Amino acid sequence: MQYLGAKKTIAAELAAVLETLRPTADALFADLFCGSAAVAAAMSGPRILNDACPALINMYNAYQAGTWRPPSELSEADYKAIRTAMNSEDPLTAFAAFGCSYSGKWFGGYARDKNPETRRNFAATAGRSLKKIMDRLEGATFTCHDYRLWSLKVFGTICPPPGILIYCDPPYKGTTTYGGMAPFDTEAFWACVRMWRALGCTVVVSEYEAPADWREVWTRPVRKSRFAGVRVERMFV
Repeated sequence: MQYLGAKKTIAAELAAVLETLRPTADALFADLFCGSAAVAAAMSGPRILNDACPALINMYNAYQAGTWRPPSELSEADYKAIRTAMNSEDPLTAFAAFGCSYSGKWFGGYARDKNPETRRNFAATAGRSLKKIMDRLEGATFTCHDYRLWSLKVFGTICPPPGILIYCDPPYKGTTTYGGMAPFDTEAFWACVRMWRALGCTVVVSEYEAPADWREVWTRPVRKSRFAGVRVERMFV
């Protein structure tokens, strides 16, 4: 499914590196900014997927529970009505906001194919992509918390248990965040994950750059879009 900043094209590569960093074969994998869920879907073992966007997590939970399935078509009128209602409890909200929006940007405009020969159906494409992801996430747990409160909400303590693998793909410094979310504090983020690392968690972060005390474990130039050009993606531990 379209999603701003999604790792779909490199998810398998990232997961392969993450698996080598897993403390034990059955260690919990926690994806705290799960977004499109592409990376977590490529991982094995027990998984928790977290994101601070309620609409996104409600969509995943509704799909997993079998109470909702995406439509095969979504008209521009329906898209605008969903955007106006902005009901985060309705799974259609995230589906329209990301899967049926230009470049996967949160309600960034109704996605349409201007080529009369192809007439791409973005809703159908997003639905197939979502199904593929969810089929690979059977048994996973979805939560919706601020990353700083995630451990408190899940484990009852502000300190995550040692021996788990935490993956973070936060909003990159200087890049666009999606609507409805507060500006991201990058410095506070690094202070938080540094504390988790000191507590015995294996913490891996995707970003373009990292503080000097973080080691690069993977890098590759990635074409973000035909307009954005190529950026060098990196992962740090």
